[in-house]
Amino acid sequence: MGFDVHRAPNSPSGQNSPGGTLPRTRSKGAKDRIRVLNCVALSPDQSWIAGGEKGYAPRVVIFPNPQIQWPKNANAKVHALTEHSDGIRCMAFSPCNQFLVSVGTVHDQCIIVYKYSGKNGWIKVAAAKFKDIIDAVVWCKRRIVTVGRRHLRVWEWHENSVHSILVF
Repeated sequence: MGFDVHRAPNSPSGQNSPGGTLPRTRSKGAKDRIRVLNCVALSPDQSWIAGGEKGYAPRVVIFPNPQIQWPKNANAKVHALTEHSDGIRCMAFSPCNQFLVSVGTVHDQCIIVYKYSGKNGWIKVAAAKFKDIIDAVVWCKRRIVTVGRRHLRVWEWHENSVHSILVF
C-alpha cells in the first residue's frame, strides 16, 4: 500500500472541488513514489534511521534523525540505496554506527554491507549471496549473525566480500 501524496485533502478520490474533479498530478516515476517499508533499523547512537522497502527494485532509505543530526549538521540528507533487486527483509547498524547491513528477501538472495563516509554518504563495501530464508540480522563486533529457518549463520566480512564462517 503506502500513501498517495498527490490526492486532494480529505478526499480519497481527489473529487472535492465545486466543479467536479480536481486535476491530479502524477509522480515522475516509480522512484518518486512512497513505498511500503518492510523493516526498520535505528543506529545505536540514534543518529540514523533506516527503512527497507518491499517489492521490485526496493530502496534502503537512510534518514538522519532530526533530533540528533540536524541541529549539529544542517547538511545532513536522506540517502536512498538501490542495490537490491527484490524486497529487503531485515537490516541492522553496526555498534560503531559506521556500517549498515541489509538482507534481501529469498528472491533477492543478497546480503549487503554499506559504510558511511561523510563526503560520499553511504556506499556499498561488500556483498554476498545466500540460499536460506533469513528472518533477522545482528552485529557482533565485525561479524554479522543471521538467523532464519533451521539455521544460525555467522558471516565475516572484509572490503568487497562477505562469507559465511560458521553454520548451525
